[in-house]
Formats: sequence, structure tokens, C-alpha cells
Amino acid sequence: MHVNTHQQVSPSNVYSNVTDHGSLPSSYVRPESQRPCLEEVITNANIPTIDLTSFDVVAQVAHACSSHGFFQVVNHGVEVELIREMMELVLEFFRLLAEEKAKHYFDDPAKNQFRTVSFFMLKLVYSHI
Repeated sequence: MHVNTHQQVSPSNVYSNVTDHGSLPSSYVRPESQRPCLEEVITNANIPTIDLTSFDVVAQVAHACSSHGFFQVVNHGVEVELIREMMELVLEFFRLLAEEKAKHYFDDPAKNQFRTVSFFMLKLVYSHI
């Protein structure tokens, strides 16, 4: 795959480059040494569980992120029905065509939008392709 290092990055640009030219902006490409290695996947590992009523939540989240890269949350106070409705909306969004999803992209940080947050993210994540 070709990596284009001199391009304006937006969801529509990323999608267009990958589908039309087989290239990807370098800000989305991790070095080989930082990519997942399927031989190292542990299939029976316990997923870290963060209890939001615990006094050391920040330490638990930091540890789970550095050791596993993800975690599950309990005692968050969000109603099950609201979670179900949100998951339906998420699935509905990801079923949209890329062009339709791109309409929801904003460069203006003052507008309401989704942003990925991570203590450890050095490369961008693009999960819409």
C-alpha cells in the first residue's frame, strides 16, 4: 500500500484515497513494530473491569489501557434501555455509505462531534473504512 504524506486529511479524502488509489495518509499508518501481532493474542484473558464507584478509577483506567488497550465499565449509572438505543444508532451510522458519513465530519472543534480520546494514541484511528 502506498502512503501519501502530503495530503489534507478528512474522512472523505481517506476513503477516496484508499478506494481510488490504494494510498493512505501517513498519519494513519503505524510502524510495523506497533501493529497488532495475531500470534500474541490471548484468547482466554479476562477483560479489565472498571467500577466507577471505586476510589482509584483513574489508576484502574490507566492500567487497563496500558495492559489491554480496552476495558469494560460497571456501576456507571446509565440505563440499559439508553445503552441499547445508543447501540442501535451507532450501528445505523456505520451502515451508512462513506459519503453519507462524511457529511457528519466537522473541522470546526466548536461544533458538536465525536472525538477519540486516548492517553496513548500517537497515530490517528480511522474506523469508518
